[in-house]
Amino acid sequence: MNRDQKINKLLESQADDTRRLALDELDAVARQTSTWGSKEHRESRDKAEKTYDAARRALEGYSDDQLDSALALPTQGAPTTL
Repeated sequence: MNRDQKINKLLESQADDTRRLALDELDAVARQTSTWGSKEHRESRDKAEKTYDAARRALEGYSDDQLDSALALPTQGAPTTL
C-alpha cells in the first residue's frame, strides 16, 4: 500500500464517517428549520469540511512509520480532531 492509500484508509475508517454524519445532521436540521442553503447552513457545512481537511493534513504530516503504526491500531488511528 502506498502513502496515499494509507492516508485514505485511515480517513475512511474514522474521519470520513464522522464527516458524513455531521453533514447529514446539519442537513437534517436545515430541512427541519427551513434554513437549507442559508448562510448559516453553508458556513456549518464548510466548517465540517475544513475539520475533515485538517484531519487529512494531520495524516499527511505523519512519517511512514507513524502511518503504519496508526493502521495497526484497532481504531485505525485517524486523528481525532473531529
